[in-house]
Formats: sequence, C-alpha cells, structure tokens
Amino acid sequence: MDFIDFYTEFDIPRTADCNEIRNKLGAIETDYLQQRAVCITTDQMDVIQKLLDIINSAIYNLANEGRRKKYDKKLEQMAASGQLGKQQISAKNDYEQALIWESKGKPAEAIILAERAINANIYNVDAYALIIRCCFKTGDHQKAIDIAEEKAIRIYPDELCFRQYAARIRTIHRDYDGASQHIGAMLRKDNNNSAGHIEKAVRMLYMSEDDELTQDKRLEYKHSAEKAINQYIAENPNDNGYRNGVATALIGLSDHHYSLYEGVNCKIIDSEKGYNSILQLHEWAGKISDNDKIHNALNDIRKSGQRKFNTDNSKSLLCLTAMSLLYISAIFDFLGAAFSNGSGFSCENVLVILCLLVFCIIPWLLLIKVSFRPLWKIDRIRYTGHVDTLERVTVAYGLLVIIIMSVSWAIMKAIIKFVINAASRE
Repeated sequence: MDFIDFYTEFDIPRTADCNEIRNKLGAIETDYLQQRAVCITTDQMDVIQKLLDIINSAIYNLANEGRRKKYDKKLEQMAASGQLGKQQISAKNDYEQALIWESKGKPAEAIILAERAINANIYNVDAYALIIRCCFKTGDHQKAIDIAEEKAIRIYPDELCFRQYAARIRTIHRDYDGASQHIGAMLRKDNNNSAGHIEKAVRMLYMSEDDELTQDKRLEYKHSAEKAINQYIAENPNDNGYRNGVATALIGLSDHHYSLYEGVNCKIIDSEKGYNSILQLHEWAGKISDNDKIHNALNDIRKSGQRKFNTDNSKSLLCLTAMSLLYISAIFDFLGAAFSNGSGFSCENVLVILCLLVFCIIPWLLLIKVSFRPLWKIDRIRYTGHVDTLERVTVAYGLLVIIIMSVSWAIMKAIIKFVINAASRE
C-alpha cells in the first residue's frame, strides 16, 4: 500500500487525540462493512475491501500514541520531499468522475455527479446503478429503493440489475415479500439469467440469519439455501456469475456477526463464536467461487485468526522478562545458600520462593498469554481502546516493572558515578 496522508483522506484534524480518531475511523469502518451487503459483483466488493484495508492501516498508525509519532514524523518527511502530491485521475465526464468518488469512499459526492450525468442523458443505465449503490452507502436506503423501483425499473424494464438491487435492499430490511416480488419478476423475465436465482438464494440465507425467526425456522431456511445453491451449481456448472454473486452475498452476510461496540459506534469481531461464524461464511464463499477476490477476502479472515504478538506490550514484556531472569537467578542463589546452611525447603524459604514467583514469574507468563492473541482480538483493542481486566492489570504491572528498573538503573548509575568520583579524588 502506498503511503497515505490519513489526516487528509478522512478529514481528521491534526489536533484530534487518539480516542477521537479511533471513534471516527471506527464509525467509517462500520459503514463500509454494511455496504458490502448490497454488493452484487466481486468488483464492487473489492473496492470496499480495499477501503477497509486503508481504514485498518489508519487505525493501526493513528490510534496508538507511539505509532502515531512515528507516522507523523514520516508524514512530515514525505511532505517536505514533495512525495505527497495526490495522483490526479482524469475523468472524461461526470459519470467517470462519480465512479472515482465512489472508489475513494465518497458516495455523497458521487451521487451529485451521477445525477448531473443523468440530467445530461436520462438513459444512462450505469449512472442509475451508481446512485442506487451510493444512496445505500450514505444510509438513505429508502431513496435507493425509490430510485430503483419508481425510476430505473420503469425506464429500463429489461435491466435485471435494478430489480436485483431492489430485491437485495428489501431482503436486508427483512421485507421478504417485497424481495420475493422482484425475484419472481426477474425469473419470469429471464429464467436463464443468474440474477434472480442469486437473490432467491440470498433471501433464504438472510432468513437463516434472522434473529426474529425461531431457531428451527432459521435452520430450515439455511438447509433450503444450501440445497438451492448446490442444485443450481450442479445444473449450471459453468455459470461463474452465479457462483461469484452468491459468494459475494455470503461475505456481505458476515456483517451480521460483527458486534456493535457502543462506546465508539463501530462494528468489531468481539468473540470466538462471532469469528468462527464469519470464517464459516467466508469458507463457504471460497468453496462456491474460484474468484481471486473472494479468496483474498477468505485469506484476510484466516489471517485474523492467527496468533500475533501485540507489539503494544513489547516494552512490558521485555522488562518483565529481564526481571524474571534476575529472579530466577536469585531463586537458584537463594536455594544454594539455603541448602549449604542446612535450612533446605523450610517454610520460610518456600515462602520467599513463592513471593519471587508471584511478583515476577507469574506476571511474565500472564503477559505472554495476553500478548500473543488472535489478530482480531488485537484489532478489537485498537478499534475500541477497551482492554480486558486481566490484560490491563498484567500490562500495568509490566509498566510498574519498567519504572522500577528505570529508577534502579538511575540509582545504580549514580552510585557508580559517586564511587568513580570518590576514587579519583583519592
């Protein structure tokens, strides 16, 4: 990824603190996750995934004081060397410029230009599709449905994509009957086109995730969706459009398993159960489609489950490790002295050893435990700033050790300096 000025890209004041930045970026990330639900092609999904990657990088670099200082320093160096000039992409007309704004995650600006393109040419099919997508992205779902049903479908009765958008949005809003009407119209219009069959499967998939239905009903719809998908693929093995469409919908459906964190109004993976559900949907999508973009999304989710070292705890871990080694050495020295004078494992000696273990060895082991986490857990902390009690206490102890070691080293240097000065005066 090229170096990006995140402050300019996301309109973040340089004076904003890390919590304010975390809140803003978390809310933007939530919007993009929701936008995946209305993607009907892998290209649309890929645009959003790239934007999500940029947001994740922004949170990584700006939501932590230490990394932010390094990022700001590099940003100043890039600006001073003239390497931050924005790449200009020439657009031949309003519609092409609208596409550029959409790809940059600025749907409101894209809508204005797409509407201008339609005013210049009312029969611009692609501009209508772009407005529908961008209205959904801005949260104006009703306007997206109105444009699809009251304008686009009437002007272009043969263009199934508009009915597909309308069916998808109504499905997302649990208007299953309204979605079914569009699906029926698509299948009657052209049963050989995969669009209607995709939305038929998507409707059942969303019903299988609907908390307002009973568990038995959800399972019934899930089995029906699996059966319909497998049957269609068996009968049409070369229909890659169907495979990609259903796989894209499955990835969009995974948004249901992200948890809304009220503190910063962002959606995150908040539990092992949630992560496993998201992984299962991505793996299902990967089995259905061979598309590289689908498999890239699957690989990203798999990476989120890999255990990584949380570098935010590196100083605490380093100092606790150093102190643990010193304590281990002290334990052996203490035991050697105890056995040499014949006291051995007396109650007093055992108590001293236990104290050494409690004050350093055990916190060290705990810090290792909280430092090597699945990446989604580390991201949860970066997005929300919320740290579990165990981790907070353990890291705080590590910071205390840092202070103790720093003070001890300062005292030791002062003593050495005093001894050297005293020796030189003699």
